Amino acid sequence: MIGYSQRFTPLQRLLHWLMAICILTMLFIGVGMVSTVKPKYLTLVSIHKPLGIAILGLALVRLAVRLCCPPICPSR
Repeated sequence: MIGYSQRFTPLQRLLHWLMAICILTMLFIGVGMVSTVKPKYLTLVSIHKPLGIAILGLALVRLAVRLCCPPICPSR
């Protein structure tokens, strides 16, 4: 049986966890944006927008890596 670490390259795992961290950060920033007053709101928006663009970039890189290096399917 092929283990998880042998199916995906270290780059694929790194991209996965970077995106997970970014998405969770966006979630908490979004919740904070809804519940804050004006000065903090502008700060959160200034973080939220570039982080969204970074997530889009990571998703495109992940797609390119996935097309170049598909995971190894376990044999049955």
